[in-house]
Amino acid sequence: MKKNPLLSIVIPLFNEQSTLERLFVRLAEISAELRPTNVEFIFVDDHSVDGTFDVAQKLCQKHDNIKLIRLAQNSGSHAAICAGLSAASGDCAIFMAGDMQDPPELITEMISRWQNGDKIVWAARTVVEGQAGQDKAFSSLYWLIVHYLSGVHLPQGGVDFALMDRAVINFVVERWNKQTPIFLLIAESGLRSSVIFYKKAPRAGGKSGWTLKKKLRLAVQTLIYSFKPLRPLLFIGLEGVAPFEIERQFTAKSLSVK
Repeated sequence: MKKNPLLSIVIPLFNEQSTLERLFVRLAEISAELRPTNVEFIFVDDHSVDGTFDVAQKLCQKHDNIKLIRLAQNSGSHAAICAGLSAASGDCAIFMAGDMQDPPELITEMISRWQNGDKIVWAARTVVEGQAGQDKAFSSLYWLIVHYLSGVHLPQGGVDFALMDRAVINFVVERWNKQTPIFLLIAESGLRSSVIFYKKAPRAGGKSGWTLKKKLRLAVQTLIYSFKPLRPLLFIGLEGVAPFEIERQFTAKSLSVK
């Protein structure tokens, strides 16, 4: 283990204009407590239609440990996470939502477990405060499908927040595409894992982009992906299609359009 390891924190963003600055303040406080572990932040704007990208760009200009990526089109949180992981330089990486529902305070314990040998640390929600009945029903059904059909070990209540070692990052980035549920791919790495349970907070602002259409698409993809003989059906006609397309990419030192 390095004396001064680097942690990459990947945050997919979609219409998080009202929460991003507040989230960064909390994350900056936590990162100070993690020393001598160094921290880089990777914000991935999933083609927001509000001022999210502008807020993120201003933060990037002020802080030299932020990378900012904007996707060319709205591609979903899994694509945004993978784009962030592709840009991550860390010895390990954490991905978490930008809506302040996932508590940054868990990061300290996640890093501790990684330093003790866990290659994956899942943060599993036990309760989602203020969750609508239909959303709760869909979530329960979805994670039942994952648990019973996938053949991989995942927390039964569902996860949105996780740490992974560099070996897992490489495994995911090399294999992921638009049709692959990223949580299943992480679990398929087969490396040592542990679980931390937490209560998921209500959104701190804005409106969720997690539409019924997106939920159903993910459910179908997961169902097919869980049966390995059916996986080729997910990729028919997708040869040559990039898993995500980056429209712009920035750092504090070089704010040039790529």
